Amino acid sequence: MVGRPYFMLLQKTVAFAKLGMSIVGLTNGVTAKNSQPAMK
Repeated sequence: MVGRPYFMLLQKTVAFAKLGMSIVGLTNGVTAKNSQPAMK
């Protein structure tokens, strides 16, 4: 029973990391589009 809370914490950390990465990627994409409209 010792490894179960650690596993749950690890899952939450991975899920939070994925969410953060998706938000960062989305923000970077929007910023790139807004700051460089003439590139395309």
